[in-house]
Amino acid sequence: MQKQNKPFVSVLMPAYNAEKYIELAIESILNQTYENFEFIIVDDCSTDSTNKIIKKYSIKDKRIKLLRNKINSGVAKSLNNGLKICKGKYIVRMDSDDWSYPNRIEKQVKYMEKNPEISVSGGATVVCNEKLNPIGIRHYPTEDSKIRESILRLNPIAHPASIWRKDELLKTQLYPHITGAEDYALIIELSSFSKLGNIPEILIKFRVHTKSVSNSAIVLQQKVSLYISDMAVYEYGYKPTSKDKIWRLIQKISMYTLPPKFKRFLLNTLVLDKDLSKISTFS
Repeated sequence: MQKQNKPFVSVLMPAYNAEKYIELAIESILNQTYENFEFIIVDDCSTDSTNKIIKKYSIKDKRIKLLRNKINSGVAKSLNNGLKICKGKYIVRMDSDDWSYPNRIEKQVKYMEKNPEISVSGGATVVCNEKLNPIGIRHYPTEDSKIRESILRLNPIAHPASIWRKDELLKTQLYPHITGAEDYALIIELSSFSKLGNIPEILIKFRVHTKSVSNSAIVLQQKVSLYISDMAVYEYGYKPTSKDKIWRLIQKISMYTLPPKFKRFLLNTLVLDKDLSKISTFS
């Protein structure tokens, strides 16, 4: 492997008690067709063998840099700690239980280099169960104007499949301490002075832990989502459309009246492409 003085890309991945899946996640990054990257992994004081697994890989591949928080601090703090040492022009996000397609970083770097006006972008994801078996494909709007049309209803960029222009990211307040939606809030802030984008290709397999999603967690997620959409309106000047207002009303009504399994089923029905034959076309 050719030596590089400075990585062009910093892959940033937080991890907490991820021993069950983290090896697959790490290997999917190390096996990328694009090689000029550093791999920053922030261990948030795991109590299982996560730290040991990361150390094992860091010995094999010097691109891996391991940080360990002094205390368990959560995702936002872990990401902000990792950002402090990232050297790349671009920040590529990765989660410790997902899997990146081999040409993911190569595709994203090419896209960002061709579109310097865009500060953050993502792509389509294959939504999977806990065994990483596909459930459906989640597509996202690709043009900045279309992204903004939906931004008050749903996070329009898949965070685990995102790439960020570091110099623009550092103009923000970084990840806020908003549990479960720190990425959504940051994207809203960044959109106030920069353009957003997505590529149509599938970039990752996104693992959904359906058994661990309690009703209280889903209600909290809905509350936070509504809070962030309010922030977009009152702090950043977004103007809600009739469709936005209807969606907000549905959110409020369903928050306490629908069981979590039905909410998940309804969301999957609305946003997932069930034609799994398309996966081989993209990958």
